[in-house]
Amino acid sequence: MNVQVLLQGHQQIPATINFSVTQEKQLLIVSGSVYWQIQDPKQGQHEPNALGIQVLVDGSAVNGGDAMIGKIEPGRYGSVVPSFVPLSLTAGQHRLEFKNWHTLPTGSNVFYGSNHYYSVVLLEY
Repeated sequence: MNVQVLLQGHQQIPATINFSVTQEKQLLIVSGSVYWQIQDPKQGQHEPNALGIQVLVDGSAVNGGDAMIGKIEPGRYGSVVPSFVPLSLTAGQHRLEFKNWHTLPTGSNVFYGSNHYYSVVLLEY
């Protein structure tokens, strides 16, 4: 089994990580923190019902790969429930992307904060 720590520590989102695999099966483990704040509360926007980290591999969303949390108060950081994602990538180079995810309408004026910490580990077997 090969273990790669792809990310451990402070990281701005969105983020991109390039990595390579040698084995035919992998397990990606993603954990981290989220934050939100509406920049102008007078706009009538409501709080999101859920927040999270969207995980994309080679530009495609990973089914069941998003690390999420339910409602949290505005202006506070919250830890997402870790996501365990089985993958079957071909040997070689790949790209992992992380984006903020929320349940507010597209184009909502939401501030995400900049003091996030993440752990991303890839197990190959």
